[in-house]
Amino acid sequence: MSIFFGPEVLGYFYVGAIEIPLIGVLLSSVYSIASPVLNKLHHEDNITEFAAFVNKTLKFTSKIIWPLFVYLMVFADHIIPLVFKSEYEASVAPFRIYLIMMPVRIALYGVIVLALGKPQIVFFGAFGTMVLNLVLNLVLVHRIGYLGPAIATVITTYLHVIFLGTFIILNTRVSVRELIPFRDFSYIGLSCILAAIISFLLTRMTHNDLSVVISSLIIFFGAYIFIGIKAGFLNFPSLIDIARGDFVVKKDDSSKDR
Repeated sequence: MSIFFGPEVLGYFYVGAIEIPLIGVLLSSVYSIASPVLNKLHHEDNITEFAAFVNKTLKFTSKIIWPLFVYLMVFADHIIPLVFKSEYEASVAPFRIYLIMMPVRIALYGVIVLALGKPQIVFFGAFGTMVLNLVLNLVLVHRIGYLGPAIATVITTYLHVIFLGTFIILNTRVSVRELIPFRDFSYIGLSCILAAIISFLLTRMTHNDLSVVISSLIIFFGAYIFIGIKAGFLNFPSLIDIARGDFVVKKDDSSKDR
């Protein structure tokens, strides 16, 4: 970025590309538990339970990552100036572009593929993504400008997820619905959107960034939890599980969890 656009633009881009720490910590914690379980289920050739366990982890992580994604996307223009000062308002655009990766960052797909005993697929996927990302970066930085690398990274991330996800579906030989909790995704996504609309409308007349961030946080996540409870995908035990990071359930409890 500094070569093409100078150090000032590099500063804006660096702030916009900042990683959300919670995501990495959450996924590492979840899959440190999930990995040995998935390996055991695959070793026992218990593909039905393998798919059900992947389904369970996707439900758990999406309940945390998706509302965080929607909140940050809506209120990024207040959060970035508040955290990094008003001169970094230009960082809001790349920040929002990078946020687009969050909806698919609800799993460590490579860990699932490794559990299926196919490490070479993980290597080929990572290598192909790296090469494609480099090419797209060079092309889009000339065509679009300093936002090009962010767009390139989002595109290659989705292609990488599609590649690994397709491999997982084909190798588990289960229906897509067994592997991916589409109904829960629709409930969670709609709840996030409704919570965002409510919090945006109730804070749009506030111009102080600190006031907007504090009030919107309370309103958004309060509304999300309330709607989630009414929709049925959140309840008191599940909120305790989320707080503790516990997504492993007994078989006789699985029917109660959507």
